[in-house]
Amino acid sequence: MQGLRAAHGSILASIDADGTHGVEGIREGIRIIKSGKADLVLGNRLGKMGAGDMPAYIRLGNRAISGIYSKAFRSKIHDVLTGLFVMSRKAFESIRDVEPYRAGIAFFAIELSNRGYKVGEIPIRYGRREQGRSKLSKSKLLYGPG
Repeated sequence: MQGLRAAHGSILASIDADGTHGVEGIREGIRIIKSGKADLVLGNRLGKMGAGDMPAYIRLGNRAISGIYSKAFRSKIHDVLTGLFVMSRKAFESIRDVEPYRAGIAFFAIELSNRGYKVGEIPIRYGRREQGRSKLSKSKLLYGPG
């Protein structure tokens, strides 16, 4: 949140630094924001990943939480816990002072949906982490909400 608050652009974007997310999603997200079709664009990793790129328990948790979000907000989002998003400045300003809870990017989707902003999704490439280890463990299957 500090980085987003300090940013100056009319469109804000973020991507996980582990190299697993395809950066091409940022360009497409910017195009969608500029077109007015969405105020927040999430990168959907789940459709473009190879075998073994994401552990099954993480994939299951992502699908479960995304399913809950989709039902709650009557919006089909496949990957609300993604590590890539693009957001309009206007949307961000509406939540800039909200204290984030442990829901990762789902925090933005939930808070913006509650305020009537449009959340969209684009498919992105997702690949296996080449360096370092994930801090997620099986005990954190549903790490997002807790």
